[in-house]
Amino acid sequence: MQAAAYIFIHRKWKDDKSHFEDMIDYFCDIREPLQLLIFPEGTDLTENSKARSNDFAEKNGLQKYEYVLHPRTTGFTFVVDRLRE
Repeated sequence: MQAAAYIFIHRKWKDDKSHFEDMIDYFCDIREPLQLLIFPEGTDLTENSKARSNDFAEKNGLQKYEYVLHPRTTGFTFVVDRLRE
């Protein structure tokens, strides 16, 4: 997997941001066609994760969900924006 240049993350943005920057810069520097495959494993729905999701919804003016959690898109949008540069 490492030989295929998979981007492994820790799921903590402050730890992952610089790694994402380095890997995206590497992909752009080699000037080869790029396919990005994402495995969005997500988080289990528990009372704690549902409460955090509801707090996130309240803070951002979103509706609260009953059976799913709000997706976190920070890393995805960062990668898309960086590749567009």
